[in-house]
Amino acid sequence: MPRAHFRVISCALAAFVPALFVGCDGSDGDPASPAPSFIAADLGGGDGEPNLEFLEVCKYGSSADITVTMTQDIGQSSVTYSFADGQCRVLGAFDSRPGYEADFTVQEEESSLPAGVAFDHLRYTVVRGDLTIPGSETEDPPVLSSTNLFSAHGDNTNGYLVEFFNTREEAGEGCTPGYWKQPQHFDSWVGYAPDQAFSSVFEDAFAGMSLLEVLNQGGGGLNALGRHTVAALLNASSSGVDFDLTTAQVIAAFNAVFPGGNYEGQKNTFERLNQQGCPLN
Repeated sequence: MPRAHFRVISCALAAFVPALFVGCDGSDGDPASPAPSFIAADLGGGDGEPNLEFLEVCKYGSSADITVTMTQDIGQSSVTYSFADGQCRVLGAFDSRPGYEADFTVQEEESSLPAGVAFDHLRYTVVRGDLTIPGSETEDPPVLSSTNLFSAHGDNTNGYLVEFFNTREEAGEGCTPGYWKQPQHFDSWVGYAPDQAFSSVFEDAFAGMSLLEVLNQGGGGLNALGRHTVAALLNASSSGVDFDLTTAQVIAAFNAVFPGGNYEGQKNTFERLNQQGCPLN
């Protein structure tokens, strides 16, 4: 969703959440009067990047509920949203008129986490004007927090990306792409062959390439996702690896993000599971 037209978006939604929206009558409003300055509303899918005037939240490692709380002169309001693993969403926007500000918090609800999953850390990025700064005004990048609550003061000169990461309390097992691509370990492949076409298992993201060729690719983005996808597939298919996903779940997860999905988020999930410890020789 385009970020530049917040006033248009807010006015279009005002009919549904009238108490949260301001300036929809065409006036500039009085910054000194009590009026909402931060819109707590689900404005659509995110792109995993900080954007000026917007609050975006991403969730990695498991599903969970995220609560956004806005505090200003007119009082406090909270909205809770349910996130799937790897999902990014824009959860609010700051009023574009000068003088409108708000304090806000973003918190993962621990009670909403699946069994065996715990909060690990959050990471946040602040954007001001044309300059993107990992961290805050006073802290050097990268900024990680061991608490599941992020709080900040925002106005239309700021934008925030807040990312929550989870881990499993009772870890399973997993072998890395580096293990599976070695010829001496080809005898550990179960149900799949190194020369088998990637497209025979997954969506055709790597035209003409075999599973082994995808494992051997360097680089980030889709290539990195491909490496960890093949490793996750082989971990899931091996009876000697206590992997946390089935082959069907691995296949469905990759196909859900290709093409054009959140490659980095899904790669992070597979990578975490693939690095839990390899029990194979």
